[in-house]
Amino acid sequence: MTHPGVGLVRKVTIGAQTRCGILSFMENFPKRGRPRKIPESLIGSFGLKAPEINDASREYFADVLRTERSRANAFYADGAREVVEALSKQVQIPEDPTLAAKVRLGMDWILARRTVLSELGRMMDEDPTEQDVERLQAVVIHIASRHEKLTAKAACAYIRGRRMGETKRRDRIAHLHHGLNAAINLHRQRFPESSWTDIKQALKLTTGQIEHKQ
Repeated sequence: MTHPGVGLVRKVTIGAQTRCGILSFMENFPKRGRPRKIPESLIGSFGLKAPEINDASREYFADVLRTERSRANAFYADGAREVVEALSKQVQIPEDPTLAAKVRLGMDWILARRTVLSELGRMMDEDPTEQDVERLQAVVIHIASRHEKLTAKAACAYIRGRRMGETKRRDRIAHLHHGLNAAINLHRQRFPESSWTDIKQALKLTTGQIEHKQ
């Protein structure tokens, strides 16, 4: 399966500096979203009771589903690979060649990770708008410029977040609050001797680090 596209020169931004990059519009690229994992329920569609499936059949269909998912992932990854490769060739920062080399190295890091490419591929629509192109470029550059501090899992999570749209500030804070509480509970399970005073001290240290970064 091929991914035909027409090269389009775009201005992209890294921090406060303007860069030149190429992205491809994928004319026959699939719409975003994962393939359906299981068929619709027979009960919901026809009011029929689904037949029982023995272990051998269940294992067979599970293998089929895994194969289809793998094919879909490969297809998305191949499309994104073309875009990242084209963008990498166009990264030029005459006033800061070190940063340019770092960004290109980060794009090589992306190209070496199929899971990251698959998530990027899911951001690509059949008929992308100007905003879609700029958003994809921004995501690639963000990951490339920070790849030394990212895992593939973290990069995929970031891409999904951008693909699903911006989360409201209230929801982000609530999610962070939940994560902090979960981390504290896990710590107390592992170190029951830690007191609440110890935990407050740790949070105080974290607050100091945050204030230092602001």
